[in-house]
Amino acid sequence: MTTARISRSVLLPEDLWNRLEALGREEGTSVEQLVNALLSKALSSRIPPPPSPQPPPRLKWHAVPMKPRIKLEDGQTLQDLLDQTSF
Repeated sequence: MTTARISRSVLLPEDLWNRLEALGREEGTSVEQLVNALLSKALSSRIPPPPSPQPPPRLKWHAVPMKPRIKLEDGQTLQDLLDQTSF
C-alpha cells in the first residue's frame, strides 16, 4: 500500500514516549513505525473503514421490435408531422 507521508507534531506525555521507545527497541522497529501500527490498529477497531466504491449497476437491455406509429405511405400525414416538429 502506498501512503502519503505527512509530518505532524503530537505532544505525548514523557512516560508514554518512553514506553514507545522501549517497545520499539524490543520489537526492533522505529517509534514512527510503531506509532503508525498502533494507531492503525486502534482506529480500525473503533472507526469502520470507508465503504469501497461500488461498481455501477448493470444496465438491462430490453429489445422490442420498432414499428412506425404512422403509415409512411401516407405522405400528407408524414409531411404534416414533420412541419409540426421543431429541430
